[in-house]
Amino acid sequence: MQVVNYTSARNNLKSFIDNVCDNNEEIIIATKND
Repeated sequence: MQVVNYTSARNNLKSFIDNVCDNNEEIIIATKND
């Protein structure tokens, strides 16, 4: 499981989606309030 901040997720969305699909790995997107 990976935890990334919102800005990183937004800037690298395609690579994160590919990673989830290829590896069945969960990604948690954290915001400033989390």
